[in-house]
Amino acid sequence: LQTFEGTCEGRIITTERGGGGFGYDPLFIPKSFDETFAELPAETKNRLSHRSIALAGFQTWLGEESQ
Repeated sequence: LQTFEGTCEGRIITTERGGGGFGYDPLFIPKSFDETFAELPAETKNRLSHRSIALAGFQTWLGEESQ
C-alpha cells in the first residue's frame, strides 16, 4: 500500500468571497496570497491545492515504479 498526501497552508476567513470553486474555497486564503481559492484562477488554485500536491507525489512514484 502506498499513500500520498499534500498540504496547503493558509487561513480561514469568516465571510465568503468569490464565485469559483466549491466547499471551503470561498473561505480559504492560501499563504502568500490575498485572494480566496474561489477568487483565484483555476490553474493557480490547482497548482497550490493539497490534492494536486498529493497527485504530483503519486505521479513521481508511478514514474519511478515503471523504470
